[in-house]
Amino acid sequence: MLKLVYLTLIISAVSANIDFKDCGNSEMIKIEINGCSGSPCVIHKGVETLFTFTYKANQASVKAIWNLHAIVGGQDIDMATMVPGFDPNGCHTTPCPIAKGEVKKLVYKSTIPEYVPNVDTLFKPRLIGDNGDLFCATFEAILKA
Repeated sequence: MLKLVYLTLIISAVSANIDFKDCGNSEMIKIEINGCSGSPCVIHKGVETLFTFTYKANQASVKAIWNLHAIVGGQDIDMATMVPGFDPNGCHTTPCPIAKGEVKKLVYKSTIPEYVPNVDTLFKPRLIGDNGDLFCATFEAILKA
């Protein structure tokens, strides 16, 4: 029993809700990133990271396009160009079709390459459905070795 309590505490300590700002229509419910204990989230390069975005669908959609941008020094960088194997098909990371009002999760595993500089950034995850944004949010992160 005591082991179960310790395991629960350890899991809670390595994955926390991340503070975010909604840039859509309040669809984002929460953002969780493994290895983060708070905001800003420290994301280690070269280590697989699991991002979980929980959202409430504002529309019915058959398809979904997923993108992740990093805003560094005012410059918007499409992470699909930086992360090998980035898959923009949102239906591979969140189940499609999507029903309006449904609470869903987009789960994305990624490894930020080690050649990406150490930097403070503002990440902007976005999921686009048949009729515009299903979600859009920004959150602060620190990329480091």
